[in-house]
Amino acid sequence: MTDLCEPEPWFLEALPQLGLREGSRVLMLTVGASDQVEAILQRIGAEGSLTIIEPDGDRVGSLERIQHESLTVLHYTPDGEESFGVHDLLLGAPLRTPCWADSMWGDLARSNLRPGGRFLLDLPGERHCAAASEAWLDVGGDEETLDRWNGPNERGLAKQLAQSGLRNVEGFATSHLMPFDSPQEAAESLAVMLGLDLRSEDAQKRTDDLRLAIAKRCDAGANLELVFQRSRITGMR
Repeated sequence: MTDLCEPEPWFLEALPQLGLREGSRVLMLTVGASDQVEAILQRIGAEGSLTIIEPDGDRVGSLERIQHESLTVLHYTPDGEESFGVHDLLLGAPLRTPCWADSMWGDLARSNLRPGGRFLLDLPGERHCAAASEAWLDVGGDEETLDRWNGPNERGLAKQLAQSGLRNVEGFATSHLMPFDSPQEAAESLAVMLGLDLRSEDAQKRTDDLRLAIAKRCDAGANLELVFQRSRITGMR
């Protein structure tokens, strides 16, 4: 599976809230777009460090082009008990919900942040993108894929993280307009977010079907925009 070529609008909005600065030690849980990594490295400088935990092998391969002494990429699926070192900040901003329990975010924050270290999670919302979900079902897509496409309730996850011992936890919903030049561009981006392997013939056909469904459901004029809902949770150890 490939990634997107540019950071998503929700990532660009959330990143300043993380509090990155020169010398920050950052743990990142999965990557949405390769340019997310570049944006973080620019802010932490040579004295900082960025460790990425990425379960997807193809995405790990796409990060190999980034040569930076402060960057470590681990192809690994965590179980929540691991310590990858002591970090000042933890960031999770995946395109789609990873295949792990919601409690994993809190487990990794407690075992990898220094006391007082901050975390920011920007996850797919309960209704990540209604137009995309409807288009997926229009083309015969399965409900299981949508279960990973849609994420947790922001208040529910914030409450769970607070009960696990993390401090100053706040959760709120955000809404973002994501522009596309055409239904084809929208379908290709949504296919990546939904986890389709665009190298397969089946995924290519499903993407073409998505293009037609999006064009039918949405105004396919010069400014095609889809609304995405995200669940953002912040707090500290």
